This record gives sequence, C-alpha cells and structure tokens, in this order.
Amino acid sequence: MVGKVVHHFYACGKKGLPAHIRCQGIVYDRVEVLKRDFFAETGLYRRGRNQAKDAPARVVLKMARKQSFLGVGLRWLGRILQRNEVQNLRRLQDLDCVPHVLCEYGSFGFVYTYIEGITLDEKPKVDEGFFDRFGLLLHRIHERHIVYLDLNKKSNILVGSDGQPYLIDFQISQCIGDGPFGLRWLMCRMRQRLQKEDFYHLSKHRLRCCRPSLPRAQKEAILRPSFWIRLHRAITAPARKLRRLLLGFLYSRNYLSVGESEQYTPENDPHRFL
Repeated sequence: MVGKVVHHFYACGKKGLPAHIRCQGIVYDRVEVLKRDFFAETGLYRRGRNQAKDAPARVVLKMARKQSFLGVGLRWLGRILQRNEVQNLRRLQDLDCVPHVLCEYGSFGFVYTYIEGITLDEKPKVDEGFFDRFGLLLHRIHERHIVYLDLNKKSNILVGSDGQPYLIDFQISQCIGDGPFGLRWLMCRMRQRLQKEDFYHLSKHRLRCCRPSLPRAQKEAILRPSFWIRLHRAITAPARKLRRLLLGFLYSRNYLSVGESEQYTPENDPHRFL
C-alpha cells in the first residue's frame, strides 16, 4: 500500500524531470537531478550536441509541485509557486548574483542560468568580506521591496567560483509593495520587519563561519531571536520533526529510494533520516 503512493512525496511524481528540454530553441539533456522534494524538483541540464555554441552550456530546470497528494489535487499550488518565483527573479534580473530566468517551461517550471559554485552547507572557506558583500546583495534585493524569507537555509547561499556570494531559490520570497495609501504605513512596517529577519539569518551564518572575529556583544545579540522567529519555530518545529520521522520510516523500509544520480544537500540527504 505504502509503496504505491511513494511518488506522491515528490513534486513531479513517478515521471520526475524530463530527460530533454527545449529552451529558447536550444535542446538540453539532463545531467543530474540536483534536488527532489515535496514542493519542487530541480535538475542540471547540458547543451545538446549540434546546438548553437553561443547558447548557455548548462542550465537548470526547476519544476514546482504538479503531483496530487493522496487524492488531493495540488496543481494550483505548483502554479502559484512557479509564478511567484519567476516574478521575483524577473524583478532582480539586473543583479548578477541571482539566477536569470531564460524561459518558462509549461505551467509548473522554468529554466534559469546555472551558477558555478558550492553552498555554505559544504563548508567552504570564507571570510567576513564574503558576508559584507552578501549584505550588500541583500540590500539591493530589499530595495526592490522583496523579502527573501528563506535565508536560514545554508543550501540557498552559494560561494561562486569567482568567490562572490550568490543567492538562489526565491520560491517562497515575497514582494511587499507599499499598497494603497491607507495601508502604506502598515505594509512598509511589515516589509521592514521581515527584511530585518533576513539580516538576522545572515548574521547567524556570519557567526558560524567567522566566530572568532566577532565581538562578544554581537554574538549574544545574534543568539537572541526575535519574537516572530520564536513563534515561527514553535509552529514549524513539530511539523519538521514529524516529517523527519515519516521520511526515516519510508527510507528504512525502502519505500523511498536513494537515487545514485542525485546530488544531495544536507537538507535533503536521505541518510540523515536513517
């Protein structure tokens, strides 16, 4: 019974990501699956043979949720997630340190530029200069009235091959404008509050990577989360624990398999659930 519904745990179900895609008239072949989870699946693609050499050599396809879950249709959710991320990235296309959308792929996916680098999850050697530059990038993102909301995940922060910081995965980020005149103050305060939490998480990453060089007062301030972060943790921690228990059961019984071709991050590595 369980084995028959395992594919419901993946955004693209049994089929997974396509072996070949076409973007801007160029055919790309799938190289590897970078990530598979409930809300999205992401894969790396390489330019096919006999294709135009001036096209990007590698691109990334991200597909949002289109698989139903135990009979409950979730295609509407996938469309919302895809549309939200594409709109966020297009507001930032003048920035060099975020992915650039190349084309949309149906109603649930889009193709974007591949960024060469490693994530903070892989514990690269970085100094405070890296986080200073990342702070400037975050400021420029915030200037577009965008709140990132997912900066607690180290896998979303890349150290590029050029040593520069890059930010990926804008799936749950939100653009909070000023709104109508009567709500302008409230919308502005909400945006500033959430953007402040983005910088809180940035400071925590700096603390983990550059702990010896920070003064004690700054360390203590970083370790004091706001009321909103404590509330968020109180709500999400039980759900996260239940998810881990469920995934641990499914992987231990081989209902969910460990794909040999997949590149796992610490966030979605099956071995952490076993």
